[in-house]
Amino acid sequence: MSGFAFGIALTITIKQLPVIAGVALPASGSGGVLPLLWHLAAAVPRYHAASVALGVVALASLAMLRRVRGLPASALVLAAGMGLAAAIDLPAHHVALVGTLVITLPAPSWPKLTLDDWSRVRLPQPRKNFFLKKKKQKTFDSATRGGFAATDQISKVFLVLFFQKKNCFLSLS
Repeated sequence: MSGFAFGIALTITIKQLPVIAGVALPASGSGGVLPLLWHLAAAVPRYHAASVALGVVALASLAMLRRVRGLPASALVLAAGMGLAAAIDLPAHHVALVGTLVITLPAPSWPKLTLDDWSRVRLPQPRKNFFLKKKKQKTFDSATRGGFAATDQISKVFLVLFFQKKNCFLSLS
């Protein structure tokens, strides 16, 4: 499975190279990766230097930051790219941007369900408070033959030690 996953990752990476290079290639359809690599090699004179430099710096910083355990490397590289896009006019340097991302929270509202849908909604059941229950006492049935209920830890330890010394089998039930 790791070879298959590596092949898929390599294919996705190669298909993103035209985006990093800032060039438009003819649609390869189902031509595969090798024709794409051929078109990429032929398009080297049209590469945008700023796009390639920014892509290489982003990938290198991602590779370096991923070595630090517990550091959100992807989020940091993404935030740095957003900060750079805000600070510098990247489209003036022929670096394509995704576009404006509008981040808004939706207004709270009830779901639009029919009466039949609402009738099938299950309300949460009240949780049982297990702190109010009495604990069941464990008994040493096989050891005492009378169903003696052990009421504290000391008597349990004593009975276990006593019956181990007598080579009897003791089981908690």
